[in-house]
Order: sequence, then C-alpha cells, then structure tokens
Amino acid sequence: MSSILIAGEDLRFTPAKEPDVYPLTGEAIAKLAGAEDVKDYVVIQWLQDGQLETLRADEKSHSDGGSDQRFIVFRGSALYLFEIDGRRLTWGSPRIRGDVLKKLIGVDPTRYGVWQESGQGEDKPIDNDKFANLQQDGLEVFFTARKESTEGGDR
Repeated sequence: MSSILIAGEDLRFTPAKEPDVYPLTGEAIAKLAGAEDVKDYVVIQWLQDGQLETLRADEKSHSDGGSDQRFIVFRGSALYLFEIDGRRLTWGSPRIRGDVLKKLIGVDPTRYGVWQESGQGEDKPIDNDKFANLQQDGLEVFFTARKESTEGGDR
C-alpha cells in the first residue's frame, strides 16, 4: 500500500495520517496538511516522473497504484512558473531555495550547482540555503551543472 507524504516549500516530506476519504482530492490533501480553510492553500502533486501538477480542491490525485504519493502544500493562492534544465514547473511560493531546485530536477545538491539566468551579464548562482525570487517579470530560468572540483579529480 502506498503512503501519503506531504511537504511544504522546503520539500521535507512527512507521512500523513490515513485519510478518511478516497479518492484523494486537493481539498483532502490540504486538510491532511492542516488547512482549516482550503481556499487559502495550493496543493501540488509531485508525480513519479518528476513533473509537478497542481490539484484543484475537487480534483482527484493521480496514483500509480503502489508508489508513495508526494504532495507539496503551500499557504497562499498564487502559482509561479519557472524553468529548470529545460523543464517547466509550477510552484506555490514566490521564492524557492537552491537545494529545492536541485531536488526537483533530481541532481545531488552537494555535487551540482544551480544558477538563475540573468539574460544580461553573469548568471546568478543560487546556494543551497539561499532563495531565488520567482515574482520577477517573465519566466525565471535556472540551470544546473556539476560543480568544479579541485579535490582529487572527481568531476
């Protein structure tokens, strides 16, 4: 049987209690995350293929029948689009941390760096514990690359 895992914008997933209702909807997930008034929350399902999908309150979650179901729950009503390594994703917060960007794209946060494209001049590195702003005009674009190593030639 699959587990239901819920995280906030930090992507630290914790198991949710067994829901009273199936199939799971966006509303049910928000309530499992502690929402009292679900209209004040955004629920995003992190699918097995790495895509992020927003769930409306009345929309059923997707299940592959056995894997853990992962949900990210945000307090707020806005959605922010960004692109990383050519994949367009939706986020429920106006900011996103560097290590979270790396987790979403599936690279090792200790071996890879992430940069925010500037469109003019140098691209901005986003350290693991730093936030990138997703509220600026236009689509924010990020890319990852392996960090250069000067220790022992591990590249």
